[in-house]
Amino acid sequence: MRSLRVENFRKPLVIHNVPIPEIGEDDALVRVTASGICRTDWHLWNGDWSWVGLKLPMPTTLGHEIGGVVERIGSRVIGNQPGTRVTVPFNFACGHCPCCVSGTQNLCDNASWPFLLEGSGGWAEYVRVPNATLNCVALPDGVTELDAAALGCRYMTAYRAVHSRAAVRGGETVAVVGLGGVGLAAVEIANALGAQVEGSKNPLVLRSAL
Repeated sequence: MRSLRVENFRKPLVIHNVPIPEIGEDDALVRVTASGICRTDWHLWNGDWSWVGLKLPMPTTLGHEIGGVVERIGSRVIGNQPGTRVTVPFNFACGHCPCCVSGTQNLCDNASWPFLLEGSGGWAEYVRVPNATLNCVALPDGVTELDAAALGCRYMTAYRAVHSRAAVRGGETVAVVGLGGVGLAAVEIANALGAQVEGSKNPLVLRSAL
């Protein structure tokens, strides 16, 4: 398969021909039909997070906003049969630690990320999804694989912030400071929940508006 790989920080990416990933009993092989480009990918390509101990293996395949179709599943995977259209979270959760059991898989004690797992980065024709019973999320009929890649991590991040953490309800006023990808997603989600949204790129303008 073809894979778009980072060979060195801040250098042009290179297309490699690499083996299609092998999968284990709990994994799924997903054929990628759409993959987003996130600011996180840019930071990783830049080598920005080495100061927190993140060591990006080289070469590596980035991409964590994935839409695709299940090609093959391991013997222990429940659901997500071949042919199922899916997306995956931007961090892979184990499903059995206290955080996962409580429904906060984003805080998984054993989390891993696509760009750190060989064969799991989304800028390739196929990806291996570990613990696929949990980490492959079937798409509704009205959501395309391209939609799923475009929603990606920014909508998941914003949804948790607005709905799960802030528990926004209809009729409330929500202030969103910073209208980048996550901020704009937060505006849309809060609006969909029935809130009145005030947003600005400039905190001083926002404060005067409120």
